[in-house]
Amino acid sequence: MYDRFDLENEITKFFVYKGIIEDIIWHHFDSDEAPLTDDDLRAKLEGLAQLIDSQAVKSFHVYETLLIQSKRKEND
Repeated sequence: MYDRFDLENEITKFFVYKGIIEDIIWHHFDSDEAPLTDDDLRAKLEGLAQLIDSQAVKSFHVYETLLIQSKRKEND
């Protein structure tokens, strides 16, 4: 059973991705190492896209569950 705070928690998890993107940018442009190869950059971005997709699936699940719970309460 979820409540609105669970949904809020799921939504706020998306803000961490901004930091991950900034870390990738720093690694590619500003670190002492050579810039990432195209393959490395692509792999990092594809991995990030998969993480975001997984988080979106979970967030939507919480949202849908809250809607179902709300409808049940209305019918009781």
